Amino acid sequence: MMSGEGWAEAFLEMMSVERAAAANTLRAYERDLADASGFLAGRGLSLASASAGDVEAYFADLGRRGLSSATASRRRAALR
Repeated sequence: MMSGEGWAEAFLEMMSVERAAAANTLRAYERDLADASGFLAGRGLSLASASAGDVEAYFADLGRRGLSSATASRRRAALR
């Protein structure tokens, strides 16, 4: 099984190679994944061990933080 960090690296590589994502986009996704990892770590979890409910709690937290809808949407996309 791949670790959460391994999944993040694979996702970023896929975005770079298959989708030709710009460097700024890749950095934004990297920050998004780090933010999600930090939230989950606060719950004693990782990207690899999080349940759908844990991810939904993260999404709810995005709303509570008052992030713009574009930022919240990108962070959701990074976790899909």
